[in-house]
Amino acid sequence: MALTLSDPRQALIDAMLLMEEEIGASIIWAGQEFPCVAGILSDGKRLDLGGFKLYADAKIKVRTAVFPLGIGQPKPEQTIQFKINSNTDPETFRIYSIDRFWDVAILMHCVHPDQGA
Repeated sequence: MALTLSDPRQALIDAMLLMEEEIGASIIWAGQEFPCVAGILSDGKRLDLGGFKLYADAKIKVRTAVFPLGIGQPKPEQTIQFKINSNTDPETFRIYSIDRFWDVAILMHCVHPDQGA
C-alpha cells in the first residue's frame, strides 16, 4: 500500500484502516459498534481545587464513512463506550470536543462522564 502526498485524505483513510485492522478498537454509539483508532488514553488523579480528583481522558479517531447515512455523527456532550480491543469490556466516556479532519475523520476528545459535571 503506497501512500502519496498528493492525496492526504486517502493517506489518512488508508492509515486508519490499517490500524483498525491491527488493533481492533471500537466505539459503541447510537446502539451500534464502529471501528476506531485510539491515540492517547490517560487516567489517574489530578490536583484540583479541593484536592485530588479522578480523571480519565481519551482521544479517539473515527472515519466518518463508518457511520451509516441517516444516523449522523457523535456530538459534544454525548456519551460513547470505548473498547480498546475486541477482548475488553467497554468504558464509558463523554465527548468533550471534536476536531474534524476534512470530511474523512473526526477526533473525539473524551473525558470520564462525571468529570467536570
